[in-house]
Amino acid sequence: MISARLEKIVALVPKGANVADVGSDHCLVPIALACKGEVGYLQAIDNKIGPFNTMEKAVVEAGMEKRIDLSLSSGLTCLDPRVDTIVIAGMGGALTLQILNEGKKKLESIEYIISDPHKDLEKSRRGIVALGYYIEEEEIVYEDDLYYFLIRYKKGAAPKYSKKDWMFGPIIRKKRPELYKKFLLEQKRRVQSLLAKPLSLDARHHYDVMLSTINEELCR
Repeated sequence: MISARLEKIVALVPKGANVADVGSDHCLVPIALACKGEVGYLQAIDNKIGPFNTMEKAVVEAGMEKRIDLSLSSGLTCLDPRVDTIVIAGMGGALTLQILNEGKKKLESIEYIISDPHKDLEKSRRGIVALGYYIEEEEIVYEDDLYYFLIRYKKGAAPKYSKKDWMFGPIIRKKRPELYKKFLLEQKRRVQSLLAKPLSLDARHHYDVMLSTINEELCR
């Protein structure tokens, strides 16, 4: 059984997609996709021998040896040419961007990118959009004391996003699920706590602006 976060990632994968899961670890997403039976080719990638052995064992136990190709490789270096959808989950936004930028040439055939950075969100959104994608769908999940924003990017021209869209996500802002409001309230408390401490003038200004932005979003 997979977690709610991974279930939502699986649900974000388009039907008929040819998928590579980068940093696959236990190979949970490819196995779930194979069981669901709504995608084409599947590749699981990891760059460390320990996680690779773990996912190899998981694939054998699931009887999916002929269904999922395994690759012990770094980032997108050995991405199969059939792949049109990349899942790159369970890592921070900075590492996600590093992997995508290092494999930029491989993105020419990639129609969708699905990520769930738990930090560096704004940087991640801006960076992936700069690679020629727009934000098509978003979900929010709370798991292991972290808020995850699950984002599906599609290749194409992006609309003009506002500062709040970059910060919080344009689709999530439209949907406004209850969990998003809880996220904003938690962020508000965190910033207020920081503002109660001694800060430099620049840092205080930064957090004052952030608090004002969060309050505006809460009252919208």
